[in-house]
Amino acid sequence: MDLNKILKMNPKSECKITYDGYYRWSSVYYQLKESNDIDVNTLPLLDEKYMNEAGDALYNNNQEEVYNPNQEIKHENTFFQIPWRYVYTSKSLIGLLQKKINEFIDEETPDINDEYVFGEFLEWLGTSLGTRGAIDDIAYFLKCKDLNQILQQDGEDEYLWYTAAQMEEEGGEIIIEEL
Repeated sequence: MDLNKILKMNPKSECKITYDGYYRWSSVYYQLKESNDIDVNTLPLLDEKYMNEAGDALYNNNQEEVYNPNQEIKHENTFFQIPWRYVYTSKSLIGLLQKKINEFIDEETPDINDEYVFGEFLEWLGTSLGTRGAIDDIAYFLKCKDLNQILQQDGEDEYLWYTAAQMEEEGGEIIIEEL
């Protein structure tokens, strides 16, 4: 997001905030979700070769990793990206954001035309892109009390489970539009 564009917006405008984010993993084993009607306690234990240090495994009630034996376990050795999208509205966010941007400029004197200055601004606020709660964090730090989530799409919902060697990258993009 361009801080200059935010500063040019009408501070009294209602806005729509779209946050498209992602986690990028490496060396991932996974199964797609085919049904929500699975009794995890009847599934076999996942073979150790599919277990990794990170991800979102499927557990039975004994906290053991399990899998669906009726479908293939897939593997991606290179980057495996899981996206999400959150959309919000607010009637006060633009004005509150403009006040904080001006405080940031006064304290930090950044090059406001630098493409990375929005990330610096978020760090100054105490959050960053890549965390799912970044918009909620921003609203909290700005004392925005009318943030309303209107959409939540999570790419993780497509997977029964996945395990990864590690997270390689997290990021995202925030778009603020006047309504």
